[in-house]
Amino acid sequence: MKREESKSKPCKVICVRIRSSEALFEQNKVRCVRQSRLAMLKWNSSARLFSCASFGKLWGNLVYEEGSAMSDQLSPEAAEHRRPEHEVDTQFLNRWSPRAYLPKEVPADVLGSLLEAARWAPSSGNGQPWRYVVARTLEDRERVLSFVNPSNAEWCAQAPVLVVVFAHQVQANGNPNRWGGFDAGTSWGYLALAASQLGLSAHAMGGFDKDKALEALGVPGDGSFEAMAVIALGYRGPKEQLTERNREREKPSTRRAFEESFFEGRFGTGLKV
Repeated sequence: MKREESKSKPCKVICVRIRSSEALFEQNKVRCVRQSRLAMLKWNSSARLFSCASFGKLWGNLVYEEGSAMSDQLSPEAAEHRRPEHEVDTQFLNRWSPRAYLPKEVPADVLGSLLEAARWAPSSGNGQPWRYVVARTLEDRERVLSFVNPSNAEWCAQAPVLVVVFAHQVQANGNPNRWGGFDAGTSWGYLALAASQLGLSAHAMGGFDKDKALEALGVPGDGSFEAMAVIALGYRGPKEQLTERNREREKPSTRRAFEESFFEGRFGTGLKV
């Protein structure tokens, strides 16, 4: 193999030009980094190229990281507004919930990748109580917007994809599923991180009419499903397109102090680590 330093910035990467050896590529440690985003590569032995899932094309050159995790670059916005109290991977700081979206289509393979991430979330007894209704066409998005609160609809109407998350609140044995909402939230968290890694924005909303959502989307009316959130998904747009109120809110949110969320031994005693 012939090695050459990559010109990709700001990530520190090495380009490996594929020759005959495939041993390195079978170690499952190879990752593609381009514009600080992570994508898994699959070796196509017949074409002798790598398929990059997040960009949907074949590459003759393999780009992989040397050393630290891919998200070692903190975005300027996150650096300005977020101050972690302990060391943490910057992917968790870089993810936030913008309101401005471009009218740009999200490719099917990218959308599939995000939902695949959500599918692999852990759940109680592997019950997988989450269900997602994805609205991409204008007709489907207008159906979702019909039950979204006006204060949210004024900005999320620009998103090219709207997703409604439901939780199945009944276990397979017929007993109530007390963990359905918790597990559905975990699945959404996986989706949100995957979106951020692929350069998309995802913003979950609780401001919508849950009963109208069940009716409008044809959810079984036996009371076993609960609408949990509506998610706006797409590529970030300029904040100038927002109303003045939302322009002021278009920045990463902060967090309460560490010891106000995590307790030692009993509730209220701040954890010191």
